[in-house]
Amino acid sequence: MMMRIRTYRTLQALTLAILGFYLLDKFGGDVIQLYINPHFILLTLLVALLFFILAQRILFNGRDEQAEGASGSSFMRSPQAPLGLLVLLIPLALDLAYQALPYQARYLYVAGINQAIPLSPGAASPTLSPTLKSDQYSILDWVQVFNKVQDPRIFNGEAASVVGLVDHPRGVGQNSFYVFQFALTNSVADLQPVGVQVDWPQSASLPENQWVQVAGVIVSPDLSHPATPRIQAQSVRLMPDPDVPYLFP
Repeated sequence: MMMRIRTYRTLQALTLAILGFYLLDKFGGDVIQLYINPHFILLTLLVALLFFILAQRILFNGRDEQAEGASGSSFMRSPQAPLGLLVLLIPLALDLAYQALPYQARYLYVAGINQAIPLSPGAASPTLSPTLKSDQYSILDWVQVFNKVQDPRIFNGEAASVVGLVDHPRGVGQNSFYVFQFALTNSVADLQPVGVQVDWPQSASLPENQWVQVAGVIVSPDLSHPATPRIQAQSVRLMPDPDVPYLFP
């Protein structure tokens, strides 16, 4: 079945407008941070604005239709062309159908817990504020400082307080577990679980994938292997899911 060009142009404009409104809707309540790094929020806003501009130009610019009308043909030659517009709406439809947080625990078992700083190619390693105390370091901060110093034993005995999800990987004893968070470098497509080992006598009783706050001290790492942060916990407290579950390098 053939479609008039004017009708197709209207569908094009409508598709772009829907995508623009969809992006703007994600800015409500900081939902956008569940999808992209906050560094790219302004760029996303500009993309939404571009969608609206293109929709307006397509909808109200009738030069193409007039040219086609003058040539005696106001119908599209390819009736399959409108299907391309539906493809653009597939990600939107899937998001609306599932309405789930874009991180899943299964990513942890595919990628494993990262012990390096997750950065975009060519990006410089971030620096910590000199006024930041050790018990204010996030999991990502501890991984960062351990990757920077030559002898991480200088942190032995330093206070640590981190928040993250519980994981009991194979090879870790009953008195230890890992606390991790997902680092979002650019978007959810590159999520990387970053974690530290925690020594805690009651670790076996902690539910998997449960948010906890761990308070304790850094213990001297085994330098026969690449040095990684390790916390001797003094307390482990269950916590509700945070509004924004990611760390942003």
